[in-house]
Amino acid sequence: MRFVSLLLLGLFAPAALAADGAETVKKISPVVECIGQQPDGTYFAWYGYYNRNSVTVSTPTGSGPGYANTFKGGADLGQPTEFLPGRQRHVFRIEYNAAPGSHGNTWILKAQGSNRQATATAGTNASPNCIYDRSGADLSMTASVSDPAPEVGETVQAMVVVRNDGPGEASGVVVSASDVPASVTIVGGSSTRGSVSGTTWTVGTLAAGASDTLWVDVRIDAEDAAAVAFEVTASSASDPDSTPGNGADGEDDQATAAVTPAASSGGNDGGLESDGSLATLLGRRTVDRMLARSEAARLGVAPAPLVRLADLPAARTMRGRALDLQTLLPADGPAGATGFQTTPEDLLQITNATALLAADYLQPDGDRVAVAFAALTPAGETYDHTKAICDRVMGSRLESVRLVEVDGAEFVLLHVTRPDGRVDYAISFVAYPEVGGGYALDSRFRAEEYAITPGQADGVLNVQAWGASPDAAAAVVAEILGALGDQVDLAPRNWGLTAPALPAVFVRGGEYASGALRLDVANTTGTAQTITFSGSTAPVEEGERTPFERTVTVPASGLETTLSLGSLFDVGFSVVPEAGAVADYVYLADGVWTYTSGDVADALDYAVEAGGAEPSFYVRPVERNARLAGTAASWAGLFRGIQPGSRPVDLTAYDALAFEARGEGRVQVVIEKTSTNGLEPFHAWIDLTDEAQTFEIPFADLRRGDGAAAFSAEDVTLLAFYTYNEGGAPAPFEMDVRDVRFLNARSVSTAPEAETAFALLVAPNPSRDAARVQFALPEAGDVTVEVVDLLGRRVATLADRPFSAGPHSLDLPRSLASGTYLVRLRAGRDALVQRITRLP
Repeated sequence: MRFVSLLLLGLFAPAALAADGAETVKKISPVVECIGQQPDGTYFAWYGYYNRNSVTVSTPTGSGPGYANTFKGGADLGQPTEFLPGRQRHVFRIEYNAAPGSHGNTWILKAQGSNRQATATAGTNASPNCIYDRSGADLSMTASVSDPAPEVGETVQAMVVVRNDGPGEASGVVVSASDVPASVTIVGGSSTRGSVSGTTWTVGTLAAGASDTLWVDVRIDAEDAAAVAFEVTASSASDPDSTPGNGADGEDDQATAAVTPAASSGGNDGGLESDGSLATLLGRRTVDRMLARSEAARLGVAPAPLVRLADLPAARTMRGRALDLQTLLPADGPAGATGFQTTPEDLLQITNATALLAADYLQPDGDRVAVAFAALTPAGETYDHTKAICDRVMGSRLESVRLVEVDGAEFVLLHVTRPDGRVDYAISFVAYPEVGGGYALDSRFRAEEYAITPGQADGVLNVQAWGASPDAAAAVVAEILGALGDQVDLAPRNWGLTAPALPAVFVRGGEYASGALRLDVANTTGTAQTITFSGSTAPVEEGERTPFERTVTVPASGLETTLSLGSLFDVGFSVVPEAGAVADYVYLADGVWTYTSGDVADALDYAVEAGGAEPSFYVRPVERNARLAGTAASWAGLFRGIQPGSRPVDLTAYDALAFEARGEGRVQVVIEKTSTNGLEPFHAWIDLTDEAQTFEIPFADLRRGDGAAAFSAEDVTLLAFYTYNEGGAPAPFEMDVRDVRFLNARSVSTAPEAETAFALLVAPNPSRDAARVQFALPEAGDVTVEVVDLLGRRVATLADRPFSAGPHSLDLPRSLASGTYLVRLRAGRDALVQRITRLP
């Protein structure tokens, strides 16, 4: 997909100036656009270039003092001498009959006034899509918004640019807005040349190299993230890399203007690895952060104020030394946002990063527009985390994968929906030193695709940028590339013949529960595809892995499927498509058991084993059993995140916590909630003995010290089992916890003659698509099951008819919009209500 760099749209400052005030001439990079083969066996290649300067640069052909503009061997093959600003494609064609690197197919270019030379070589890897005579038009689009993180009720302006890259003229050019979400309203528009009617803009004729700009006013009507798609069509000529009218966002005849009222996720929460070897460490990091917030609240210590990047001590230059991250991240971001330092420094102890810097770009009202996260890793190593893979373990959803152009190169752009409804448009890339000098620049879908090998000089720069819109993320990347390119010689690998390849079949999202792995698989090919899930599972944290393989056929519309893999902690697998295509890779996990104590000198023995209660209508098991023993000077804790990353989960369908335990000493049982994070938690006390006991703690018995509030289970994050030592000297303890489960105690009975209890359960909750409304009746009768919003307005009626005694289930409508609702069950004079959340 062809996007103009946001640097060219004026979101950031122009090129750097030399000491004498004259603008420094930046390197002009040639690129091979495509290679074709003629019937007589000879080859032809189309060349283009990228000029990072804001002005046209003139460089004559041949070689002279301080410049070079020639083909290997000194040939003049019609290459340009006037280099326009920006990315210029299919500028000229050469014909040759030679192996790669030999005379006649390598363009050597060093602009006058620049001290950096670049080359581009055409080989013999011909493509059938490389057209010898490019006489038609080549239409492309970009779209950006004035404020990617607006408030509800605000009107923002989308700027849509349609361009004809030629070489032929295009007539009958029309731009239309399609698939306008219900959460926004297009209230008006204007253009530099054409006419506007509703959601259609008639541009007319566009000469080669010409463009038209459209301004569209979009009103934000709801909290939901929204993206308005625009598509360009022309009646006069075929577009070589687009299919007008097909709505495929992988082609450059489309662009989207995106807004996210909920803003994007923050840098201090980003950059998380999630493979099995680090799961326990990351779980402990979550616990450590929770404990630190609680201790700060107890002491009355307010969070430290954010520090602006501009107020950090001056960074040193990078030239001739190891990279300094502070010289790369811009002090200010898009849409008038200011950069604040939000580095998650606790990752330095548990990852392969040798240096980290993160920044959140905040508007004056506090809305986060974009984030930059940069890490240095040792030579030959990339950072362990890629957003495409790891965020799906945290409950996020990968909505789409496409390419975006920044500074003339192609970058992988991910559209990720977070569990809380926030949206991240994310770009990742690396830069690493090459043999012979300079840095290679690359962007790939999977870290394994980078051509980085051990033994290369110096470390690797790893950058992730994400924001509330694609242009916000691209703008941050453009600024980082500008800062990097001003200090080191960059050789992009992610363009032309070596542009990134994307998976056509990928997993949007999934979840694991009770031995079943549910997956939502996207298929962007338009035809059914046979794929293989190939990976391994571990039954417990950091346990031995068992391989598995499943083959399925994914229809053109995608597939929702469930893999029965048995009880497990985590699963990692490739989505292997038909030969030649890029494979997706997914890692999914359950919530993690972990531990910590009050003194690093404490001797602790920790173990996890497979097991747990059986799931049922009234029981939600917390899988795997855990044991923590040893000696502690002050306290020790055993923790279990209910979901990956200790995300909150609604457990209002249950009324008690049950488990079996044995050990030594008095134990505080804590249920942590998002709404009490940093405050004294709800808890109960139990006494352990050498003999295993079954404990059942009603939610009504959970207390806080002040006793002012009753426990509610709408936002539970983790369980904790604490033992305390008040004697001063290290003391022995043991906590062996098994068969942990949340249950509806009113409905669970071991007596065979017990009557069915009146009960209601919606699962999963929160849900994004499929969800079941389950209920049980002690006797037959008329039943009404309905969904209402928080104002009490009926949204859907699921049932209004007689039902027999016993358990029943209904489907929650898939068409239910994102938001919070109440599911209400009425049977005679009895009623039950459960609060549910539908994710975008």
